[in-house]
Formats: sequence, structure tokens, C-alpha cells
Amino acid sequence: MKNYIVRVVIVVLVVGICALMLYPPKERLKLGKDLAGGTTLTYGIKADSQTGKPPSSAEIDQLTSVIRDRIDPKGIYDISIVAVGTNQIEISMPSPTEEVRQLKREFDELLAELRAIELSEADVDELVRMDATARAGRIDELSAGVPDRRPLLDEVVSAYDLMIAINDEYLEVVKQADEAVGVPRQLLRDAEEEMTAIRERCRDQFLLADALLARLDMAEDEAQKQELIEEQITNAVAQGAVEEDVRQTVTDLLAVNDRVTQAQASIDEVQQNWNERVFPLEERAGQADLAYEEARRAVVATSLDNNELIRVLALDQTPLKIKNLGTGRWEDAPSARESALNRLNSRFQILSDRITQIVTAYDAYKSKAKGYDDPKDLIALLRGAGVLEFRIAASLDDQLPPIDTLRDELRKRGPRLIQSTDQVKWFPLDTLNGWYDRPEQLEWLQADPFNYFRNRYGVLCEMFDGQIYMLLYDTPDRSMTAASGEWKVSNAYPSQDQTGLPAINFEMDAQGAIKLGQLTGNNIQRPMAIVLDDRVYSAPNLRDRISANGQITGRFSQEEVTYLLKVLNSGALQAKMTEQPIAQQTIGPKLGLDNLQRGLEAGVLALIIVAIFMLVYYFFAGAVANVALICNAIIILGAMSLYEAAFTMPGIAGIVLTFGMAVDANVLIYERIREELEGGADLPTAIKLGYEKVFSTIIDANVTNLIVCFVLAFTATAEVRGFGLTLGIGIVATLFSALFITRIIFELYANVFGAQSLPMLPTVWRGLNRALNPNISWVNLRVAVWTVSGIVVAASIGLTSMYWNEMLDTEFLGGTSVTFQFRVDDEGNQITMPRSEVEQTIHDYAQEQYDAGTLGDDPELADFRLKALQNAAVFNLNVDEIEGSDFSSASFVVKSTVTQPQLMEQVIVEAFGARLDIKQPILFEGSDIEEPELAPVYPIIDSNLGEVINDSSVTNDVRRFSGGAAVVLRDLSPISSLVEVSQRISRLRQTQEFEKYFGREIDVIGLTRASERGRDNETLWQDVVVLISDENVNVFQRLDEWEVEMRDIEWTLIRRALTSPPSLDQVTTVSPQVAEQFRAKAIVAILLSLAGILAYIWVRFGSFRYSMAAIIALMHDVCVTLGLLALTHVLYSTVIGQALYIEAFKIDLGVIAALLTIIGYSLNDTIVILDRIRENRGKLAVTSMDVVNRSINQTISRTLLTSGTTLLAVIIMYVEGGTGIRPFTFAMLCGVLVGTYSSIGIAAPMVYRVAAGGSSGGGSSSKYDAGSGTSDQEQPAST
Repeated sequence: MKNYIVRVVIVVLVVGICALMLYPPKERLKLGKDLAGGTTLTYGIKADSQTGKPPSSAEIDQLTSVIRDRIDPKGIYDISIVAVGTNQIEISMPSPTEEVRQLKREFDELLAELRAIELSEADVDELVRMDATARAGRIDELSAGVPDRRPLLDEVVSAYDLMIAINDEYLEVVKQADEAVGVPRQLLRDAEEEMTAIRERCRDQFLLADALLARLDMAEDEAQKQELIEEQITNAVAQGAVEEDVRQTVTDLLAVNDRVTQAQASIDEVQQNWNERVFPLEERAGQADLAYEEARRAVVATSLDNNELIRVLALDQTPLKIKNLGTGRWEDAPSARESALNRLNSRFQILSDRITQIVTAYDAYKSKAKGYDDPKDLIALLRGAGVLEFRIAASLDDQLPPIDTLRDELRKRGPRLIQSTDQVKWFPLDTLNGWYDRPEQLEWLQADPFNYFRNRYGVLCEMFDGQIYMLLYDTPDRSMTAASGEWKVSNAYPSQDQTGLPAINFEMDAQGAIKLGQLTGNNIQRPMAIVLDDRVYSAPNLRDRISANGQITGRFSQEEVTYLLKVLNSGALQAKMTEQPIAQQTIGPKLGLDNLQRGLEAGVLALIIVAIFMLVYYFFAGAVANVALICNAIIILGAMSLYEAAFTMPGIAGIVLTFGMAVDANVLIYERIREELEGGADLPTAIKLGYEKVFSTIIDANVTNLIVCFVLAFTATAEVRGFGLTLGIGIVATLFSALFITRIIFELYANVFGAQSLPMLPTVWRGLNRALNPNISWVNLRVAVWTVSGIVVAASIGLTSMYWNEMLDTEFLGGTSVTFQFRVDDEGNQITMPRSEVEQTIHDYAQEQYDAGTLGDDPELADFRLKALQNAAVFNLNVDEIEGSDFSSASFVVKSTVTQPQLMEQVIVEAFGARLDIKQPILFEGSDIEEPELAPVYPIIDSNLGEVINDSSVTNDVRRFSGGAAVVLRDLSPISSLVEVSQRISRLRQTQEFEKYFGREIDVIGLTRASERGRDNETLWQDVVVLISDENVNVFQRLDEWEVEMRDIEWTLIRRALTSPPSLDQVTTVSPQVAEQFRAKAIVAILLSLAGILAYIWVRFGSFRYSMAAIIALMHDVCVTLGLLALTHVLYSTVIGQALYIEAFKIDLGVIAALLTIIGYSLNDTIVILDRIRENRGKLAVTSMDVVNRSINQTISRTLLTSGTTLLAVIIMYVEGGTGIRPFTFAMLCGVLVGTYSSIGIAAPMVYRVAAGGSSGGGSSSKYDAGSGTSDQEQPAST
């Protein structure tokens, strides 16, 4: 009894722990993107900065490989990475659970409310320039949701009006003063003109006019003046001048000089009188200017930038360690986030309550989110290329341009434009954490970063645009970069710094150790910055030479440590991506929500019917089997929850196979127990013998599948690795539940509760028992069976070859993706359609065009396009907007294997017609200008945008785009949002024609707001300006290059992007998702799996023939199933095909999962029969005909029961599950039928051998020997 208690406790603990890991299931279980939908992030791949060439296919392959290693190395998160063309990459991730989505929506709504009340200096400038009527309405808008802002808005308007009034009065007085001084000023100008002419005469007559006038001013009396005049005249005459002419010239000179003096005196007198009025007004105007700026700042202080708050929310919440100077100990201080939030609440007291609400919502959301539930988590992990560099920091003692010059260049032009030297560059600090120990140091750092870093660390830093930058060397002797040669980080692992805080230790490869040793050895006692992805993480002072390893410190959070480890260990990206996604879409499940719901309902129904069947057939034992299945499911789901793995269609396939094998294991056990009971054993003995005799069979069947799991885990692509993971977990769970849990229940049933019998339907209904024990000579049928199978396999290979390209889905062939949206009708209602209706509309249109002969002149091409369109996948876009039980939506994505984007666009436009929201051209002032030199494109040579575009009403700071271009677009028609303009420009920039300029930074700024609002109350603009910058093209460096590569290119691009003919939202070419990698890895996986299975069966059964029998049956099943899938492309349009719900099924990842399931099922089925053959053979030298026939007949009941229950479940799912899972269930249905047939008719008869001399071995039956017709021999084998 004690033994039972221990075993029961073990079961309860295992199942209980897994159940706890699973609870609550809505939070813990995460569906993959094919089942739950997901988010797709589209990144641009930048062209080479030197050559301008797009990345090569090898670089794109390396990029996808490194990204996968960084974000999902184990392949458990169901994240797919697909190259799109030559300059884009799509990264798709599953959607979170509904609870997480709801928390995210609540958080986003609060952020949206905060965004709605954002107010910038430009908004204030726009407000005050309005007339009184417009002002009143705009003040209502700007103060909505922030009542305390209204008095501040009224104050800023009053301050502006007062400033303008005083400025106008001041200008008027200045104007009057200028008019009053006009007469004496004119007299002065006339006198000065005469003075100029007289000076010429003086030079001709050797007179020094200016010297004479200066000396006369210094004379004490008239006598002295006269003496000076005579002296000048005498000197002039002595040099040859005529005395009379000289005297006249002197007289004229003195007269004109008097007039000049009098005119200046008159001007001074008038100005003095007017200054008494001007100066007070000037002072009042200055005060009014200051009052307006103060009122403006006060209004803007009521607005918190969303991005700033999000950055603060993402800060580390771990308390900082600050050294107590009194005790010398490190003590806890407020975390970086707490300190930042305190500063925000202090700055934005009017928004304090809102900030608290947002923080609470964010924390609630993050507490439930896991893995990559938030796309921002994935974006953060992808933000860098993983490029590690070491750079010596510049100091004041170095031979560099004056530091004030370098700082001034940074402040005016940004970090990229140092013109005074090419030896150094500015690099931003990644974070301020780690650069200070106490709060007062942080205050000093933020107030005066230059002196703080110079005095504390001996490095040179300066603030630009709210970010602190450090000056580092960019020369070969004082830096170690990718340009230094081939080197890399060989290993990175977590560690701690001297204060016990998290840090990163790294080790260099051999070349890296040599180069780092050279760099540090030559720069001892200097700070060396550790730079990752152009951001400074730390700058330790070099006390000695280092080479092989180092440490990165910075008071990192655990999330930052994880990020750094993943980036450093996954390697650097050879091709650079854009810093942020260029597009982001949220799409519905691949199956469609409607199909998914039907599939899940059908799956539940199938499981219920199977459970009922087990109860009806096995009575109490069936209930035990159902309990074991429940425990099995809990263990699998709990383990998947522990791994945070996403459930995908391949993963579900693994679970289906696991349940099938679990049912099979129970059937094997029950049939053996029944055999022992019928042989006369009592129940305890029958249970004991039943479990003992099937133990090896169950182990063999599961281990062969486990071999496939291990191979998939190490060789398969991420898309099918989920199958291997779930199947591997399921196998372990099956062995535990079938061999441990059920045995405990049965032993308690027999030994503790004293049960004497275990009734089952065959023992109650003897006729059924006799039917399940046939006496058929299967070996004698082998020639006919193998002949038919050979013909079927040959036909299957032929059909598959004929329809291969038509059978493959976009994941293997690539194709075209179209994104479109329905418009708002004339009554203001959004047009929507159910997803299934959209799908059917496309199918019907394709059939109409095919019948009309417009899908192509070539019949084969027309057939291919018809099937491609009828198999097009339709996804709901923006899952949160889906409405009703019919899953209606306004926006969709359609993917098809049609490779002509123009054809797909035509299909959508013509199929849906006036319901579509077609993008109309946007015209603007100057949109007809073809010559870029005449276009409104301005070089950004000033930090103030107004100065750049000659518009004093514009005050935006554009230092970030310094050296780039500003393109002014006025009078947009129709008026548009900033997002719409930006998206159109980005979309054209992604095309092959402009891919060289893909990596440029772009921003669209509104200049004049339109009075109308767009959809969802979106702000529309009449005038906008597009800002562009390129790190390789700069107006300060080469004007001619800027004109060609910046001005001309950007005007051409922007003009074409906005004025192009009407179009859908997006039409893109889709590259094959898994084709090349899948083919290569599939071959490796197949070869390794076959080799492993071959070796295992050979060792376990002692004969190579057993191995070949299993492998041949397996290959037969896959070939025939593929042939039947190809046959659907013939039958789908026939009456038979339609009656059987047959479509032109395509091979996608779901079908691949089904094929893997079939392989597992076939192996399991075959191993069970082969294991019975081995048991019946005993120590016989050869496997006789009697042994083979008897073994098949003995296991026929198990085979029919297992196959029957599986077929029952699959048929229900095929009929009721909808079109979404029908390809999967069709393949499963064919595979189960074919697998059952091959195990009995192909694999088992293959192990039959005739002994030497023609005898079939002991125990054979003469009727089974008849007609064997074989003389093969076999050596004795051990068992």
C-alpha cells in the first residue's frame, strides 16, 4: 500500500505542477500567428553606404539567420522572418492573448488621450496667429480634456496680442522718428557727397584734407587755425599747386565740413527727442516678448510628449546602488524609472493624475505580457546591428581643433557634421545609468555635462537635442572597428561589476585579442569607450594592457543584460536595417477567424466522440484511458506554457499525433490484458502481463518518433520546429500517462478495490470478438499488394511531378500580397464584409475571368492563375476592428502565388469595385515642376526651419536633419494627414528604382492645419514640409553632390509618390518564406531521421530487413499522400470532388505538419506489428509465414481500433472544420488510411524469409507456405 501512495503522490505532483503552470489557461497558453493572427513588422535593408548597392542574397541570408538567433534561437515563439525583394525584410510574431490585448488596448487608449491633448510650440504659434473667431474654436479644442489649460491659453493669447500691439506701437514710433530725422539726414548725405568731391580736389592739389580738419579741431584759437591753414597752402604750392586754386579748395572744404557738422547735430537733436519715446517702448516690447515666451512655455508645459513618457516607463525599476560617503557602503536609492517619473510629475503637475493612470495601466499590461507580446519588445531587440567597437576617448590635451569649436559644431549641425577635423566623432551615451553615484552628481551631470564628464572621467561630452554625446577617436591607431580587420566576440556571458550590479563579460577570438592588446597597450592611462551599435556603454580608464577579455558595465537591468547577451552572442549583421519598422500590420489568423472557430469546434467534437467511443468499447478501461488523455494534455500544455512556446498548426499536429499514439498505447495495453484474461489469467496477473508484454512495443514506437523529434529540433526550420517540440513533450507525457498513471489506476482497481474482471465490448459481445480475430494469409497476398502499391506509388510520383508547382503555397513559391480597405459610404458608415465573403468574391471573380479567357492566353498559365486565385489566403487586417459573428472587417490582406502584382491589383479592383478605398493622387503647388532646380527644395543650413524655408511663422528645430533637404508642399489637394504623405513616400522609396536611397531618415511636419478632420478625427494638413537627411550626402561638404543626390532625387521621388495614379493601399511581391532553407534542411532532416530510425530498428529487432520494411512503408505513405494531394487538382472542379469537399489543396506549413504526423503515425503502426512479429518469432532462425500472418491477425483489432478512432476524429474535423484546416485534415485522412494499409500489406510481409532448404521455419502452417514462391535465405538473428 505504501508503494501505491508514493506512486499516486508522484502522479499528483507531476500533473498538479503542470496544471499550475497552465493556470489560468487564457494567460498561459499562447497561440501562434497561424492560429491567433499576429503583427508583421517590415524593415528596410539599407544599401551599402559606400557603393550604394543593395545587399546581396548572401547578406540577406546572414541577416535573417542572425535575427533568428537573436530573437528566437530555439524556434518556440513562432516568429517568421521573410525577405521581401532585395531591400525589405518582414518579421511576423503571434498576437498575445485576448486578456493581454485588452490590457494593451486600455494602455493605448490612455496614451491616445494623452496624445490628443499634446500641444507643441508650433500649435501655440498657430493659435495666436488666428483671428478671434478661429481662436475661440481652437482654444476649445486645445483645452478639451485639460480644463486647467484654458486660462493659460487665454493668457498666452493676451500676451501675444499685447506683444503685437506694443511692437506695432514701437515700430510706428520708430517710423515717425525715421521720418523726423529724414530732412537733416538728407542734408547730411548731400554735404557728404560734396565732401567726397572736395577730397578728390585736395588730393590733386597736394592737400591733406582729413589731417587738416583734425588739426583744426584741435586748435586753441582762430589764430592757430589760420596758421595751420597757411602752412598747408604753402606746402601745396611748394609741390607745384596754384595758390589761388588751393585757397579756394580750402575755403570750400571748411564750408562743407561746417554743413556736415550742423546736419549731424540736427540729427542728434531729433533722435534725442524721439529716444525719450522710443526707449520706453523698446523696453516694454522686450518685456512683452518675455511675457509671451513665458506664457508660451507655461502652456507647452501642460503637454507631455508620449515618446518621453514611454521611454520613462521602459526604464529599469531596480533600485540604484549609491555609495554612502559616511559609511562607505552601497545603499539603495530610487530606481531610474522612479526618479524619472518623479521629475515628470514635478514638471507636469497638471497631468499628474493622468501620468499615474498610464503608469498603472502599463504595469498591469506588462505583468501579463510574456515573450514578445508587445511588438515594441521585438523592435527594441532589433534596434542594433550588434557591431562592437573600442575607441579611445578624446581629451583636452590632444592635438585637435579647439574644443569650443567642436562643441559649437555639435550644437549647430548635429553629431554627424564635424568639419574641423576627421580624427574624432561624436557618439551618444546609451544611458546615464552608471555615470553617477549620488543624486547630486546626477543633477550636476544634467546641468553641465561638459564639466562633469571632463572632471570626473577625463572625457569630453556635450548635450545635443536632449542626448549626451562623447567625443571619440575614429583613427586606426586609436580605435578598433570592423575596418580594423577580421575579429569578433567569441563569447559573452552575464557577470557582476565591483558593486554587485549586473554586467557583461566578453571574450575575444584570437585576432580580436591581438588587436585589442595593441590598442590598449598603446593607450594606457587613457579612457577607452566600449561602443555597441554606435552607442557608448562605458569608458573605463586603461590601467594596463588587456586583450582576451573585458567587461561592459552600466547598471544594467536584467532586460538590458538579456538584450546585450543576445546581440553579442548572435553576431553582427552584415546588412544594416532601418532603425524602426517602415510598416507595421496586425493581421488575423492564417486560417481566418471563422475557419479557426469552426476548426476548434470540430476538434472538440472529435475528441468528445473519441472519448465516448472509448467508454462504449472499453467501459471502465475506456474511462481510465480518457483520464490518461486528460493528464497527457495537462502535462503537454503545462510544459509548453513553461517554455512560453506558441502553439502553431505544426504544433497542434504534434499534439494530434501524440493523442493518437496515446490512444494506441492504451489500446495495445487493453488488447493484451484481454488476451491474457481470455487465456485464463486472473485480473491482477492479466494487468501485470499486459503491461510487461507491451512495454517494449510502446517504447519502440515512441523512441522512433523521438528520433524524428531530436532531428527536427536541431535541423528543422523554425516553422516546423514547433512540431518537434510538442511531439517530443507529448511522447514523454504519453509514456508517463500510459505506462505509469493507467497502471496505478488498474492495480488499485484490482488489488485494492478487489475487482475480479475488466469487461470490454468484445468480451460481452462474442461475435465482435470473433470478427476482430481473423485468419488471413497476408503473406500470400504480398505480390498482389506490392504490385498495386508500386503502380499507385508510380502514379503518385507522376501526378506530384505534374502538379508540383501548382501544389505549393506562397510559403514555398512566393507570390503577391495585396492590402486593401473598404471606403466609408455616402452616409458616413464604414463598409465591411465577412472574411469568407471576401474570399468567395475573389474565387468567383477568378472563375468568371477564367471562363471569359482573360486569365492568360496559355491554357496552363490560365489554369495556374485560376487555382492560385481560388487558393488565395485572405487575412483580416487589424484584428481588434473585427466585428460580429461573421467576422466582418473593413481591411484585408490577400496573398496568392500569382507573381504579377499588376494582375493581383486588377483582380481586387475589379472584384470589389466601388467598395474599395482607392488612394487618389495628391497634387500640390509646384507638382507640375519637372526641373528640380526650380522646385521648393531647400538645403537645411540652419537649426530653425523657418529660416530654412523663408517662413518666419515656422519655428521647428531641424538640427537632426542638418545638411539635408526640406521639401515644401503647399496647397495639398486633397488635404492629407502626415502619416498618409509619409507612407506614400516610403512606399515608393522601397521600389527597386530608389532602393539605393532607402536608408535615409525622413520626417513630415505640418505647416498649415486644415479645418476639416479625417477618419477617426485625424488631423489633416493643407501645407506640409518633408525633411530628409542622409549620412553620406551633406550640403556643407559638397554642394554639387547634394544637388544631384539629394535635391534632384528627393524631388523626383516625392513628386511621383504623391501624384501617381489611383492605387490600393499596398501591393508587394512576396519572396518564398521557407523555400530555400526548407529544402536544404528538409533533406538533412529526412536523411538523419531515416538513418536514426534504420539504426534503431536494426539494433532493436536484430535485422536490417525490419529497418527497411519500416522505411519503405514510411516512404510509400508519404508518396501516396502527396499523390492524393496532387489528385485534388484534378478532382476539385468535378461533381465527385465537390461532393467530397475536395479543393485544389496546396502544400503549406500545415500540410507539412500533416506529413510529419503521417510519418509518425506510420512508424507507430508499423512498429506495433513488427514488435508482435519479433515476439512470436521467439528464437526461430527465420521469420516464418505463420509468424507474420499470426502477428498481423493478432494486432488487427488494435490496428482497426486505433485507425478507426483516429479516422473518426479526422473525418469530423474534415467535414465540420471548414476550409481553413481542410488541407491539413485531408492529408491526415489520406495518411492514416494509407499508413494502416502499408503497415499490414507492405511492411509486415517484407520481414518474411524462407529458411535454407525451402522450409519456412518451425511452427509454420502449410496453408500459409503455399504459393510463397521465394527462396531467399536469412541468417539466425537474436531477439
